[in-house]
Amino acid sequence: MRAISILLASAALGAGAVGAAVKLSPPAAVSPAHFDSDRRPGPDSGRVAILLDALGRTDPVICELIGDQIGNFWNGGERGGIGRFVATTPALQAAKDSIGGRISDPRAIDRLVSELGTSNACVRRVASKMLGNSAIPTARLRTLLGDVSPLVREAAALTAGVGEKHEVMGMLESALNDRVPAVAAMAAWALGEIEDRGSIPALVKAVHGSEPRVRLAAIWALGQLDDPRVAPDVMPSLTDADAT
Repeated sequence: MRAISILLASAALGAGAVGAAVKLSPPAAVSPAHFDSDRRPGPDSGRVAILLDALGRTDPVICELIGDQIGNFWNGGERGGIGRFVATTPALQAAKDSIGGRISDPRAIDRLVSELGTSNACVRRVASKMLGNSAIPTARLRTLLGDVSPLVREAAALTAGVGEKHEVMGMLESALNDRVPAVAAMAAWALGEIEDRGSIPALVKAVHGSEPRVRLAAIWALGQLDDPRVAPDVMPSLTDADAT
């Protein structure tokens, strides 16, 4: 089954959000080649703002549905509009498809960073995922990973995992010892997404930690690395007191 498209979900956000998106700097025509590559242009700051503001106002379930789909779709469907309503304009289609593209607009990146500490967990997750598919400088991501706020640190770790940022592996490994379990667990998840076997020793250590959430994430990450040598460290978890 095809993933739920942002176009469908945006209808639930209200006509105002969709109308604003259409009126805001209609994107230039995008050649078919862009839809065949994960390097297609991403949204500008205006469109990022519209999306995040709308998600912040909508029902949490709708926000989560949209958050699940960002990054999980390639484009709006078949070329030539096959399988789409004729009323769906090319401009709206291109705008929707841009959400999954690589973000390079510095102001868009600034807006996404500003949302990493928001109390709305769904908006924070969407911002983190989109930031992972952006041109955020490594130095700035490192700063976020070391932020005083655990919400920001957790979100930055998600960003690093989505973007498979090998250059911050060391910080993620250190984050496995974060005093906040949610941050440590997200760091483990990110290392699993990066899939670098150099992180095995740190993840194995995390498997033997005291926090169930962190142990679970570390086990999952080791599974992603697909190295049979870690089996002796993982197998004892079959008798873990935590059933999950």
